[in-house]
Amino acid sequence: MGAAATYQDIKHRRISNNLVVASLLTGMLFNLSFLDTVMSVVYIYNLLFAAFLGFFLWYVWFWNAGDGKLLLGFVAVMPIELLSRCGLALYAYDVIFYTFVPVFFVLLFLLLIKTRPRDIKNLMENYFSLRVVGYIFIAFFSFHWIISLLNRLVRLNLNMFLSIVLLFLFFSSMERVLKIDLRKAFIYTAVLRVMFDFSNLFTISFWQNILIHFVVFIFFVYFVLHLAFIKYAKHVKVQDLKPGMLLAESIVKKGERYVPRTEVYISLFSFLVSRSRESAFVETKPSGLTIDEVARLKKLQKEGKLSVGAVLVQNRLPFAPFLFLGVVLSLFVSVYSLV
Repeated sequence: MGAAATYQDIKHRRISNNLVVASLLTGMLFNLSFLDTVMSVVYIYNLLFAAFLGFFLWYVWFWNAGDGKLLLGFVAVMPIELLSRCGLALYAYDVIFYTFVPVFFVLLFLLLIKTRPRDIKNLMENYFSLRVVGYIFIAFFSFHWIISLLNRLVRLNLNMFLSIVLLFLFFSSMERVLKIDLRKAFIYTAVLRVMFDFSNLFTISFWQNILIHFVVFIFFVYFVLHLAFIKYAKHVKVQDLKPGMLLAESIVKKGERYVPRTEVYISLFSFLVSRSRESAFVETKPSGLTIDEVARLKKLQKEGKLSVGAVLVQNRLPFAPFLFLGVVLSLFVSVYSLV
């Protein structure tokens, strides 16, 4: 399945639904046929979690629907006997973690080759804000406590860094839907932590742990995400746009003209910054441009209403090979820990 999905994603930029459905049915047949009740519940629990996480990451525009379905298919065919001997093992979560680790290091390696000092200077001048970093730390401080409580109470052993990234995405989507200011909620949560978790706050190990996580997170947000967004994009003439291309900038209306608005594709902390943002005429999304959107952009240029002759388009990174690698790494780590 991994080889077929990798080939299809690289060659055709899409993954067959038949492959996902076949994997899902085959995995359920083999796993549920030979498991006792407890292990069957764990298996179904992981399938439901994979379905939820795949949908959630699609909803927040992290990846397209095909990647979410592929995650579900991979989790379905993973042999649960090698992943869980007892307890509520959330191995679908491990797949995501071991998928993102290679992605992070591949992007980091390529960025180190491509990035020049002036790129970092421009990045800091245009995007870095101490006010936003302060809000991020308050939210991070709150999330760190929430994940610690979950790990302690439910015994899920969730990875702290990945969990916090997912929480930022979750609250970013909540802000977009509910249209409310969540900053006060995180300030109140941080105050509650100071009140109820004060014994940990006076230990050196606590501050070492949280500051290391926070510095890595800021590095991830400001260096890896922003620079990857800038470096893995190119300008394409409007007349050369095709359906499926991934815009790296939204098109918004200003007065009688339409202009590009460059923005980081995954805004982990959009709920912490200004609310005054224009609604987009054409929005960035992982599924890419539609036929109708391409036609509208070309019509705007023909009418002289588009302020630019070319727009920024992302170079697509196939995700199926990394998901496949994440599955292999999850199995390897699980087997090694059980031996």
